[in-house]
Amino acid sequence: MSDAQAEEQTAPDIVQAMNDLQELIKKLVPQDNLTIKDIFGDEHEINTSVSARKQIKVVRIFDNVKDIPIEIGQGNLMQTLLQVAQNETVLLALAEIFEIAYPQVVAQTQKVAKKKKVIFEKKGSVADLFPLEEVIDAIVPLFIRVVKRTHQAIQALNKTEQSGESKTGKG
Repeated sequence: MSDAQAEEQTAPDIVQAMNDLQELIKKLVPQDNLTIKDIFGDEHEINTSVSARKQIKVVRIFDNVKDIPIEIGQGNLMQTLLQVAQNETVLLALAEIFEIAYPQVVAQTQKVAKKKKVIFEKKGSVADLFPLEEVIDAIVPLFIRVVKRTHQAIQALNKTEQSGESKTGKG
């Protein structure tokens, strides 16, 4: 197969992959409110929308751990997430993201833990006070919102550029 034939065959694959990604992003609708449980069984209603400042902090933390090599085996999503979180650095990053997004929930749960004389580490206490699946449920919507809004902004910019090119006769 020549390079030109390979390129022709790859181009539709890339276009299809981009179209599939765009459809997936459109379907991702994070919940505005979510109920999570701490290790004591207490429920906490959280708003999954956070301020821009908190979003930037969350993205920075994620950026610090995204390149950590993690071996992921076959299995369902929860098994994969559990494998990923077995890395202490990743677990502490998830805990820090949760704490940035939901500091009142963390403070309230720490108070309960102190009253019940439950020992927890000061740094990363989220990992001691909340089940992993609850932490993940709480922070996934933060990423979905950022990805979805970023995608919408890029699409809007592309449309603006395309309409500008058609008015000037370029493109």
